Amino acid sequence: MAFYLYFWLAAENDSNDFNWNFTVEFKMKHVPWYRIMLSLAVVAFWYLAILVGLSIYRISMGHEVHIHPFHVVMIIINFLSCIGYTIALNTFWPSVWAMLKLSFQV
Repeated sequence: MAFYLYFWLAAENDSNDFNWNFTVEFKMKHVPWYRIMLSLAVVAFWYLAILVGLSIYRISMGHEVHIHPFHVVMIIINFLSCIGYTIALNTFWPSVWAMLKLSFQV
């Protein structure tokens, strides 16, 4: 999830290109798709970060970690959506991977 959030933050320079691709290729009304995807990534990242933080706290206090089934389902959905978004981005916007590789070198 952290990699996915980093991807959206690093892709900010190409956000207009991303919005343009979705608007023109799918013949949709202009919507700020980049901001929507970034917002979803931030919310999902913080949701998982809070769960991990609470789990670490419970383990450090010597308690067992009991995860509610709702949170298990949300973690699975989050994981599968990251995989799905990565496949979709690789299909529709393959040029961004070169930029991401260069951002790790700096």
